[in-house]
Amino acid sequence: MLDPRPRIKKRFVASLSRSFLNRTRSSPRPRPSSKITRERLLRSLQIIGTIPAPLPPELPPSPPASRSTSPATLPSVSSSKRKLDTSGDTDSAKRPRTGKHAAASGSAPTPSSSVTSVVSSSTSSETALSSVPSTNDKTKEAGKSSAVAGASTAGDASTRALTVYEPVRRPRHGRDTLDFRAMHKMFYAQARQFKYSGEARFLSTYPQSHAYYRPLKEPPAKSTPYHTHGGLMALLESLEGLLCFVYAAWCQDHSYSGPFNDAWETIPSYLHWCKQNWKGYVREESVREKSFLGLIHMIAGFTHQRIVRYKLSPALDYKSKQYLTEIEEAAKAQAAAETARPTNAKATPPEKSLPSPDTDAASANSTPANPGNSTPANASENRNDEAKRNGNKQPPTRPPAEGDPTISVKQSYISSAKRLVSQQAAASEEMRNSEKNLSLPTMREHFPRTFGRMVCSTLSAEEEYEPDMEDADGELFWPSQCVTGDGIAWVCLMGRAMVREFGREIGYTSMDGIIAKPVGTASG
Repeated sequence: MLDPRPRIKKRFVASLSRSFLNRTRSSPRPRPSSKITRERLLRSLQIIGTIPAPLPPELPPSPPASRSTSPATLPSVSSSKRKLDTSGDTDSAKRPRTGKHAAASGSAPTPSSSVTSVVSSSTSSETALSSVPSTNDKTKEAGKSSAVAGASTAGDASTRALTVYEPVRRPRHGRDTLDFRAMHKMFYAQARQFKYSGEARFLSTYPQSHAYYRPLKEPPAKSTPYHTHGGLMALLESLEGLLCFVYAAWCQDHSYSGPFNDAWETIPSYLHWCKQNWKGYVREESVREKSFLGLIHMIAGFTHQRIVRYKLSPALDYKSKQYLTEIEEAAKAQAAAETARPTNAKATPPEKSLPSPDTDAASANSTPANPGNSTPANASENRNDEAKRNGNKQPPTRPPAEGDPTISVKQSYISSAKRLVSQQAAASEEMRNSEKNLSLPTMREHFPRTFGRMVCSTLSAEEEYEPDMEDADGELFWPSQCVTGDGIAWVCLMGRAMVREFGREIGYTSMDGIIAKPVGTASG
């Protein structure tokens, strides 16, 4: 009979195997949760850092490893994060980290396609990166916000810089349509009224105990600006009178055939009075008041240069040509005289007198006092005796060089030449002082309306006759260099615009507020 134990053993093993297999199938293998994957991803990203984007294929090959400081060398993965961020920022597309990770597995993206790759990145990666901002991200965001703020500030500044007053463009009337004689009479009369009112008002500002104090018959009310700013109003009236005097002289030049009249010689005295009073009044911290002082210096410079250009230079040029003609004629006469002199005539040398026997014997027996020197010992005594005999006579002047003709020059010519040099030097000095206080940046900051009328103008330097002195909205022109002798009308037009623009803010009314000149008063 067979033993049943092996069969039972096989059945037992089979049942155990089936039960183990069933237990294994009924309990599936646990999968990691998404939370664990996100944490692992964050830890992996923090450990790896930022991987730079691969180089595009069109770049040249990398330099040797020895050139570690070359700007074309890419930083290694083990370098610091700040260096990696800097290299990433230098990329033209400025790709963020997600874009770099997405582009690292594929082909090298171009600058235009990098933005698309960033937008098409996975949402889970963006959420994971945005949940844990790094220090570099904060630095980038701060720098980006400051850059935007700086750009907005620069935009505001550029907007302010481009905001200028647009002048009214009047139709051109031409020079022939103007009556310069009537203009000269009108502005000369205004200049006299301004001059009287400015001087009278200025003298009334002195203390009552001062020797120059002169009270006004009708003083302004205490509540008016003319009482509060009496000294400044007086100086503005005096300055406007100076501008009218100069402009009237310019009109007189154009009303006659000649470009110069004697009225220019009378302007410097009144100009000096205005300049000294403004210097005593101007405060150092007031840029606008100093601008008027620079305007007076500019008027003086243009006036001096106009005298040089149209009075002294033509007269000296004409007289110099006459003297040159005389020198040429004298040179020709001297050459003709030398030609007519006979060439075979030679000067006979003077006859030498024979020495006497007594003189030879005396000289043979005499011994020099100083044999080592050719000068006698009493030479200085002989020179002193000769000087005493001649007295204090001036030594004769050296005759001119042979062949150099000479002519006589009048004293007036020398005086005119000296005055020309002085006037030219004075013009240069006045313009140098003017540039310290009056310039286009100063006009832009403190006289924006006048500045806009000049820089937005369509007039040229030769069209001084086009603007109207009473026009407060028309085009002007920044005065050119005074070396040409012209442009002084532009100075007057600009100066009056400055006075009117400044005066509106303090209540200055120009001709409407002047002190009337009493009847029978001597003309000034």
